[in-house]
Amino acid sequence: MRSKERCRLALSHREPDRVPMNYHGDRSTSRRLKEHFGIAGDESRNCWLTGNEDPRLLAALDCDLRALVPDYVGPPIQEHEDGSFTAMFGERLLIRENPDGTAHFLYPHLPLAHAETVEEVDAHPWPRADWFDFSSIKNQLDQYEGYAVIAGDMGSLSHALRL
Repeated sequence: MRSKERCRLALSHREPDRVPMNYHGDRSTSRRLKEHFGIAGDESRNCWLTGNEDPRLLAALDCDLRALVPDYVGPPIQEHEDGSFTAMFGERLLIRENPDGTAHFLYPHLPLAHAETVEEVDAHPWPRADWFDFSSIKNQLDQYEGYAVIAGDMGSLSHALRL
């Protein structure tokens, strides 16, 4: 059964040959999986949105979903002395590795943590569309024929699913 058909059946509450699968993991887990499958290098997309996994790893895992992700071309990401970095929404993110090699995330600074008014939220420097190069989207759609396609970030509340 092809991935797109599997997802259509599952979404229509009919039983596919297996549960549709997707994968998104931290760098350490992805690195170890790629070593297991003999995948060298990194062909992940240059994007801050999630879903930018190396397509060769997704194929090795037999994943059914593919995420459309534009390339990030925005301001350089600010790195800090403690190893944290300021991410796209202004939050500071520190990724630490657990003893088993998996990662956990710490947020030493959340810029809207103390916002109390709409004006404070409106004044926040939100990401801009021109921080992304959308020219790769058509090529991605062409490559993802046969897969269910997710548009949007896994962290957002709404996604568009192209079956």
